[in-house]
Amino acid sequence: MSKKTLDRQASPTVTDLMHAYGDRFPALAAIAASATGARRDNGWEFGLQRILDGLEILIAKRRSPC
Repeated sequence: MSKKTLDRQASPTVTDLMHAYGDRFPALAAIAASATGARRDNGWEFGLQRILDGLEILIAKRRSPC
């Protein structure tokens, strides 16, 4: 079974579990709700943003007088 197939099968199960037991696990329910609609592989974009943030800070430090 491919990972994509497994993800499609697991998603409804997790959703059903959160609807049934979300009140017992409010933090987990909040995380699951906030992840709705997010791309599953956003690590590359997140990493790129952190690199660009670091470069912005480095450039600003080099421009400012010591």
